[in-house]
Amino acid sequence: MVRPSASRTAPGVAVGIDLAAPHGAVAVAVGGNAETLEARDGEPGPATASLRDPAGRFDPAATAAALLALRGRAERALGRPVTHAAIVVSEPLDASVRNALRRSGVGERAGDDARAPSR
Repeated sequence: MVRPSASRTAPGVAVGIDLAAPHGAVAVAVGGNAETLEARDGEPGPATASLRDPAGRFDPAATAAALLALRGRAERALGRPVTHAAIVVSEPLDASVRNALRRSGVGERAGDDARAPSR
């Protein structure tokens, strides 16, 4: 079990965030293996179907909210700030979503290397 840090100035951690599944998930590498970070109440992550509009484009505000919720889940579970994230999506993020993520503080380089996962 990871003990919470006493300070928000503790060294940050990088996580992986999955928005390609039906519910968003966040994980961290521990000893080279991914550990999914579950919510304290056992609830699944945010539903990802609602992140897209009827045309299939990501809604910038909904996507930023989901990412911030998953970042918060990771920070509570790990007791330290999340400073970096690799985000998995089923299709590349468009420019409006990348800009919304930058403005929301999710990441200053959000989407710089946005690619759909290989199938």
